Amino acid sequence: MEQTYFKIHPQVLRIDSTIPFDVYIRNIDGEYAQFHSKDTAYTAHFHNFIFINSLSELFVKKSDANNYFFYLENIFSEVLNDPFIGNKEKAFIAHGTITTIAMNLFQNVNAATALRYKKAIKPITEFVLKNDDSVKHLIMLTSNQYHEYNHPVNVGIFGMGLAKEMLNPEEHNLTEVFTGFFLHDIGKYTIPKEIYQKNSPLTEQEWVIMKKHPQFGYDLLKKYNLLTPESEVIVLQHHERHNGTGYPAGLNRDQIHTYSKICSIADAFDALSAYRPFRDAQSSYRALEIMREEMKNEFDNEFFKKFVLLFRNQGLD
Repeated sequence: MEQTYFKIHPQVLRIDSTIPFDVYIRNIDGEYAQFHSKDTAYTAHFHNFIFINSLSELFVKKSDANNYFFYLENIFSEVLNDPFIGNKEKAFIAHGTITTIAMNLFQNVNAATALRYKKAIKPITEFVLKNDDSVKHLIMLTSNQYHEYNHPVNVGIFGMGLAKEMLNPEEHNLTEVFTGFFLHDIGKYTIPKEIYQKNSPLTEQEWVIMKKHPQFGYDLLKKYNLLTPESEVIVLQHHERHNGTGYPAGLNRDQIHTYSKICSIADAFDALSAYRPFRDAQSSYRALEIMREEMKNEFDNEFFKKFVLLFRNQGLD
């Protein structure tokens, strides 16, 4: 029964808003009882009941998760700035919301959903910059089950962590930089699924098509009027390598933009630490070891050192 529900913070429910999901409380016997019905207004009466009875958690059925995160999307900034919600819960809210939008974008790539995705990144940026423990909580939520919608979320989170350590927010538009991380692979969504979802190594001909996804991503963002200088270099260069062995342009060293160097490290790390049907997931420690020893010439050494320190400083290695 426990697996059917997930916990939510009572403070996320906003008075006078319509709640598009059923809300439950758990009694002393561990049984769940409906507290608030879906598609009805959440009034001060319900909020007062929570306060009077000192309820620290409410519950939503996992089958209603999409409705829950869609509701949060509309009050995202307000919730992430609420002083009565802890940072661990805010990270869960941020991760669940952005992942839900990413899933929708993967299922139907279009301008409207891409814009929703970008809009959600701004409150996450503010949350990450204002709270020292935000990155740790977000990294703890990254999934090692590779999918086209959680991979860009993972890369976005790892990229934010490294960028926060390396970039001065007064000199860089970090909202746009972070947006580029989260959108870095959008071009893959235009490639035939039988190629990018293939459960075995790609053929030479399939690789030719796959290597076009940076340009496809650039074209999509330009078409959607979402292309910025930050997202342009990240989308086009996230597979370039420090030693010149990357693609699509074979750039090396200082020819690769700082933002792209950050994204390439985050991207490679997630690829190694995520499970694939033809390869087991590596632990964080082992993924970093492979990058340091077997891929050591592919990344800017100073950037990679900072990435390793990111995990050590957060106690995550």
